Amino acid sequence: MSDQTPTGLFDRARFRHWRREAFRFLDTDAQGHINNLAIGAVAENSRSFFMGEVVKPALEDAGLLVAVRVTANFRQELFFPGEVDVGTTVEKLGGSSLTLGQGLFGASGCAATVETVLVLLDATTRRPKPWPDAVRERLAPWLL
Repeated sequence: MSDQTPTGLFDRARFRHWRREAFRFLDTDAQGHINNLAIGAVAENSRSFFMGEVVKPALEDAGLLVAVRVTANFRQELFFPGEVDVGTTVEKLGGSSLTLGQGLFGASGCAATVETVLVLLDATTRRPKPWPDAVRERLAPWLL
């Protein structure tokens, strides 16, 4: 377990948004477990559903969202065939940034955590811009 892993991401109770993801055979590596890139793809897929269901309805056409940092911590192996439950929550809402925390839970508990920092950009200037009030109001209850 990494000392840099955000606290609370190992605990299922910290998450309100859930998505179950199934692994594919091609997600395995030479050791027979789910590879690191597949873990990232599963987290990204679940994160996109969170953004589409929670953030984007309040965002309207206010700009572009880009990921500027993704950090993964691996705790347990996962295997094919299998599924993982991915919990997503908001860890921090900055002036133009949003930090999401995710926990990936297999049959034996938390297998990985992922932290992603997203930044809202102005579509024309490609520079960071502040979150609209509607997004701040929508995300307030989600903060850890």
